[in-house]
Amino acid sequence: MKISTTSGNNWNFLSISKERKTKTLNHTRKQRSRLFALEYINYKNINSLPIKFSDYNTLFGNYEWIVMTYEEAKEALKKDDPLNIRRKTALARTLHMRGDNIFLTVYIENKKYPRQNYYTIAHELGHIVLGHFFDFETTSLFNGGLTKKQYSILEREAEIFAAELIMPMPVLKSFKIKSYEDIADICKSTKSSSKIRLKEMHTFKLPNYLMPRYKTIKTIFHDFIYKKKCLECRQSFVSETAKYCPICGNNRLVRGDDKMIYNDSIKLDKNGKAYICPRCSNEETKDNSAYCKICGTNLINKCTNTKGIYEEIDFNNRVKIKDPCGKLAEGNARYCIHCGEPTTFYIQGILRDWNTKKTYPQMKQDEAKKQEEAAKQVAATIAPISDEDIPF
Repeated sequence: MKISTTSGNNWNFLSISKERKTKTLNHTRKQRSRLFALEYINYKNINSLPIKFSDYNTLFGNYEWIVMTYEEAKEALKKDDPLNIRRKTALARTLHMRGDNIFLTVYIENKKYPRQNYYTIAHELGHIVLGHFFDFETTSLFNGGLTKKQYSILEREAEIFAAELIMPMPVLKSFKIKSYEDIADICKSTKSSSKIRLKEMHTFKLPNYLMPRYKTIKTIFHDFIYKKKCLECRQSFVSETAKYCPICGNNRLVRGDDKMIYNDSIKLDKNGKAYICPRCSNEETKDNSAYCKICGTNLINKCTNTKGIYEEIDFNNRVKIKDPCGKLAEGNARYCIHCGEPTTFYIQGILRDWNTKKTYPQMKQDEAKKQEEAAKQVAATIAPISDEDIPF
């Protein structure tokens, strides 16, 4: 069997020669197992965790992968002990049906610890992708043709593949992992496998030949790695550097997804300028001016903090609390993700407040009216002073 390692979706896992011969295997091929897991992620364009195995029934080329629970297989195959799993006291078994280019995996579902199922399936996939069925010319890895040492090595290789597939090192290295719970939360992996993976993270040294693939995987997972959600307005967005929510300006950001996405974005060019004026719909905006020549609207959405933000301590002293920013913003950003100050589109009333649905000018007017009413109420509580009350 010849294995091709060309990158991209044309990568061929099973470039099989016509004449297959059982290979002599004396040691675990650790780096090969890791590489194949990463190549499979790239081949299937897997870009988020946890991996959904139900999405990958077609393995590669014309090879199909069917996965069933033990109970489902009993019903479908009309057998009391499908693939002799109980008799072999196995958690799972995979059968290669050569004539149909089909791999059938049957596993005993762990209902108490469902995450174990996830690892079991990945382990069986490892046997397939690593070419174990073809290397050893067998339809089942329980065949008597394998020595105990060979079988042990193949099992270890499948374990390494499963760990890299479920908990890809390039992705984990992109996070600030502090405990095995962090790994389990991101990858939905088991407690035991997460603990082992954490130890491996502390000792792992990246070989030079794996460096290009690691960079590719990090690129594929970019949005997953840098996705954020706001705990205030529940906005989800992707940013490597954001400190504030672009919708509500809050700094209560955590990694992950949420259900809310504000789709009132203005379409901008690479310089942050609107293709069409969002106020008067003027389409002639390709000149060098930042303003609409019809209505005068600022067509570039950017942070309004251009001089820094200061706080008055007393009448004569001010202290700077934010440095100048003025960076470009996305088309739906009410606030700058870097400093949390309002954007030009929000100030102009082009984008409405996420909560009140009012424009920024309207909210300022409401605020002024409230202050005026409060001042009137205070004035009404103060009794008028007569001339006789003046002490001089």
